[in-house]
Amino acid sequence: MSTTPAASAATPDNPAVVGLVGNPAPGSRTARVSAHVVESVRAALDLPADDTALIELADRAGDAAAQVAVTDSRVLVVATPAYKGSFTGLLKLFLDTLAGDGLRGTVVVPVVVAGSPVHATMTDLHLRWVLGELGGTLPVPSVVLTERQLAEHDDVAGAVGGWQDAHLAGVVAAVQAGASSRSTTRSANAPALAGTTSR
Repeated sequence: MSTTPAASAATPDNPAVVGLVGNPAPGSRTARVSAHVVESVRAALDLPADDTALIELADRAGDAAAQVAVTDSRVLVVATPAYKGSFTGLLKLFLDTLAGDGLRGTVVVPVVVAGSPVHATMTDLHLRWVLGELGGTLPVPSVVLTERQLAEHDDVAGAVGGWQDAHLAGVVAAVQAGASSRSTTRSANAPALAGTTSR
């Protein structure tokens, strides 16, 4: 992909499409896949190029602005590598800070990168369950890739192309159907993180 979301921090007008990356290492393959999916969703929704953000928790785990951007997004792309058959502890700690319905009204697209299909499947199941418990709308299957699949393609676009062809329209349909509507109290329900430390 030639263009990645330029905004790595939440802007005063929070972006509509946000990528949340739970890899402890910044600049990972997981982040690159997330960035590509974010850009694909943005383009499919015909949103401005600056209406996205990519949040890498390796850099911003305790950032209150990151939490607001996540809870106020219309589409949230949640990406993680598989770690011991589940998603990373870094991502779990961040999700634990959200209100019980913190993702209600948000269309969520999970992204999982794993060493094997078995680990990918287990991680995806765990992640989707938690995101659903937080109220997220998950209208399509996750983007699930193995390290081998990524290695077999020259770029991330090739690895993600099959998912885009089959499911990107479903994401757009969910947004257009009103799954991303916001209540006026949405931001007020998100607990502030300012002054806290990461667990």
